[in-house]
Amino acid sequence: MKKVAIITIWDLWNLGNRLQNYAVTLIANKKGLSPITVVREKPIRDGLFEYIKYVIYGSLFLFTRGTNKKSRSWLRVRQFIQFTKKYIPYKRISDYKDLNNYDYVMIGSDQIWNAEIVEPNEFVYGQVEDKDKIICMAPSFGVSGFNASVEQTIGKYINNIKYINVREHAGANIIKRVSGIEAPVFVDPTLMLSSEEWEKLEKRPFGLKKGKYILKYFLGEETEECKKETRILTEKYGFEVIKLLDIGNPFAYIVGPGQFLYLIHHAEIILTDSFHACVFSALFKKSFWVYSRVGERMNSRLDTLFDLLQVDNRFEHDIENPYKIDYSRLDINLECERKKFENFIDKAIIRGDL
Repeated sequence: MKKVAIITIWDLWNLGNRLQNYAVTLIANKKGLSPITVVREKPIRDGLFEYIKYVIYGSLFLFTRGTNKKSRSWLRVRQFIQFTKKYIPYKRISDYKDLNNYDYVMIGSDQIWNAEIVEPNEFVYGQVEDKDKIICMAPSFGVSGFNASVEQTIGKYINNIKYINVREHAGANIIKRVSGIEAPVFVDPTLMLSSEEWEKLEKRPFGLKKGKYILKYFLGEETEECKKETRILTEKYGFEVIKLLDIGNPFAYIVGPGQFLYLIHHAEIILTDSFHACVFSALFKKSFWVYSRVGERMNSRLDTLFDLLQVDNRFEHDIENPYKIDYSRLDINLECERKKFENFIDKAIIRGDL
């Protein structure tokens, strides 16, 4: 079985990051390949000592009802670690040249090419001797551009990638600008899996009450617009509000990837500034509203998502009809986008075997 090195951001705090990493792993598995995510960071700690800490911190969390900061933070990270250990094979490498030991290198997805958070280098661009081995998996730059010197560096690496694609139109523009290459725009790998496949990973969060709820998930600061609209929705419908990453709700704060999927799937409405929250809301055909992230340039990735799936612009909110969203073209468009991505991967693998 041919081996695949997956290169992505290694973020054990980010829900979308872990789920996209799982998606790329599963895509490679379906192609009959043996995938392993390669990382530069320290490997995950395991063993008896970690189990003892889990028992201690778990007991402390329950005893204090989540008010103990250390137990709360440790348990949240542990949810991500357990998900990764169960579903995502990984290995630490010290030198990017070790990538030459793999039959293929898959880059992405997520913002692995965002030079504002990850330095452009030989590792994140999968620079192996045989460029036929490199397969992009809709990596993202995250923004619409960088300074001239950074883009010059990026161009040098891009020119060494044969099977290139990107997740957003803005990213395609960067590639065109730095290399002259016309890169196709593909959906995020999480959209390559069906809602039924994601449903298998769902876990009902501990302490979740029965009843309908609004789910709020913000990676940036929640906007005043969202706060105002939340008050209107709760007064009108009487829904409970569950806000992830909310220290005031410790049981929501420690939610991991499986619980995240469950909460989106069973929510009445999702209010968010998160790209992957939008992805899973669409996959489960839920009503969701999007808010621009304060002080950040991220609308391109969402505009591209809505365009590819032909979903209504979710930055516009109908307070009188919050469930209004047209998913009539979603399945057809998803099938089309998945086929394009599948054909690209198949071509890269076949060419790599010649």
